[in-house]
Amino acid sequence: MLRHAARYLRGQGCSERLCNLVAYHSSALAESEFAGLADQLHEFADDQSLVRDLLWFADMTTGPDGQCTTFTERMDDVRERYGSGHYVVRALDAGMAEREA
Repeated sequence: MLRHAARYLRGQGCSERLCNLVAYHSSALAESEFAGLADQLHEFADDQSLVRDLLWFADMTTGPDGQCTTFTERMDDVRERYGSGHYVVRALDAGMAEREA
């Protein structure tokens, strides 16, 4: 999960802001809640800024191989790769309003 990447970056001496952006990337809180790990995510701050929104937008409009895609196509791709019963898809649906915004 992204909190692991954020901890790694923190250990490498990266800025706390970068670690926070990585930890909360693309509605990670919803995914952490489904995995029962939300308490671990709270060691990072949710940087609710334009930079965060632009990072999320880039993720929501870029496919797994770096190609440009639409938001709808990206969400469909995630659903297809993980399958309807996977916690990633359940978290995707739970955090959809935040992602769409």
